Amino acid sequence: MGSPYLAPAPGVPPRLAFVGQRTFFEACALSDARSAFFEFRKGGDADRLLADLEAFAPHVVVVFRPEILPHGCFASLRAVTLGWLTEPIPRGTTSAHPDQQRRLWELRQVDASNFDRVVSFDPLIAETASGVLDVWRSLPLPCADRYYLPVRPLGGRPRALFVGRSTPHREYFLTPVKHHYDVLHMAFGVDAAKLERLTA
Repeated sequence: MGSPYLAPAPGVPPRLAFVGQRTFFEACALSDARSAFFEFRKGGDADRLLADLEAFAPHVVVVFRPEILPHGCFASLRAVTLGWLTEPIPRGTTSAHPDQQRRLWELRQVDASNFDRVVSFDPLIAETASGVLDVWRSLPLPCADRYYLPVRPLGGRPRALFVGRSTPHREYFLTPVKHHYDVLHMAFGVDAAKLERLTA
């Protein structure tokens, strides 16, 4: 019996598909001729996603936020699948934030059979997540190559860019910095193309 997975031809790089919300995760995905990003949100058209993936015929599919996929979604997919946990969940404490508790509830809805491997962005959530999914390893979210620009000599006061929604915790740390340095805080609406313009 042959492998259930598509295999690239010898010496040919594999085709990679990335699935998730473009606004948040396209900047984490490769953007070359052998990769593609597929916009998908929880409650989205899973049949359309599968049709698009089958047309692309990826060897590997990376899903940012595996909880967005419906049960059995990848049952017929002939690709290695990787779910990447990207959301903060409780770290074994009894006083978890309600937002973390909600995200843990969402994680508990994941169909583990959709994935061959699961990675968590934070090693401190791996133990909690392992109660739901088998966490293979912990790695920070990747950053696409196009954001690594040539290093320029600094002139004058340094400028900083912070991308992420505003929360009381983040503002606690950012507010003093914003008063002393030139900090641009993009709290929402930063897609991959806009991020590329901002970093330039």
